[in-house]
Amino acid sequence: MDVFKFNLILRQCERDNQAFETLFDFYYPRIKLHIHKKFPDACADDVAQEFFLQLMKSHGFKYVQNPTAWVFACCDNIAKRMLIGESATLPLLVSENYSVSEDLVETEILNDQAKRVFDALGDDCTKKIFYLYYWEGYNLREIAQLLSLNISTIKQRHARGIKKIKNLL
Repeated sequence: MDVFKFNLILRQCERDNQAFETLFDFYYPRIKLHIHKKFPDACADDVAQEFFLQLMKSHGFKYVQNPTAWVFACCDNIAKRMLIGESATLPLLVSENYSVSEDLVETEILNDQAKRVFDALGDDCTKKIFYLYYWEGYNLREIAQLLSLNISTIKQRHARGIKKIKNLL
């Protein structure tokens, strides 16, 4: 779907069910395929449905220059939130009769270690850099633009953060 057509349909979604169905028919299978490849543990159907639910609730979109990239980025964030939510609630589901697998215990240990390492980074700016770089997938130049900082500052803070982590481990 070309950019102009996507933006036209996106604006019409608020008042026209046919426009919404057009986007749904075009992007739903693509979203499922993308999420299934990128996040095998996430339920691709749930992510796609959540995206379209949020799309229905949202109003006043600005012009989207890269529609497919925008849709996939939104869905990636939804999948991450779903996976984080599942991992946060999973220990609450464990009962006395349920035998906890070694994988679950290992994952919990790794999550705790990752939180400690992340906390050891120090200032919030370095934490933001690491979050955007390693979790959101931004490159250092994009992070510099997002945080309105010089690229050399971002590179230096990233290098210092790596050094702190190496010393910690």
